[in-house]
Amino acid sequence: HASLWVDNEDSVLDVGCGLGDFYKFLMKKKRITYLGIDTFEPYIAECNKQLINAQVMDLSEIMNEYDVISSIGTFHIGFDSDSIKKSIEKLWKHTNKDLIFSVLTDAPTKDYTAIKESDIIEFVKSLTANYVVYKDIRGELMMVLERKPMTFDYMKSQIKRIFANEVGDREVELNKNVVIKET
Repeated sequence: HASLWVDNEDSVLDVGCGLGDFYKFLMKKKRITYLGIDTFEPYIAECNKQLINAQVMDLSEIMNEYDVISSIGTFHIGFDSDSIKKSIEKLWKHTNKDLIFSVLTDAPTKDYTAIKESDIIEFVKSLTANYVVYKDIRGELMMVLERKPMTFDYMKSQIKRIFANEVGDREVELNKNVVIKET
């Protein structure tokens, strides 16, 4: 889903890149400048073996700006509600265009971090009025923050693209309490 907000020629920072799967997916469809970061050295070593531009780096070390920053799954383990918000705020400061991230609103075990859905939405609203919120098929709360104002038609087209291959009813909450129901 995150790839929908990445355009050709964008610079992309993949926070918590793991083994570089997002890069591999993007490179099939887009020409981008990519940097993956993770704190787990074996993942970075594997990325580098595959010629993926990746570095061992903590969020505090991010200095450059990127068109798109993606952080899918990063905040599921090892963060509390306050550190999630601080991290998102830091990433937003380094985003030129779009920040895409996911959080859990229901932790499957005590090892995972959950954040109250209304809390994270209120926090996002404090950063920008231009956002999209939706739950993916696994129950992750996906959020896209955009620097440019989004029209309703643009949001609707992006959401339809996200759910084009899914079956059944889906409700998708968009900013300003607009809900699109896809069937």
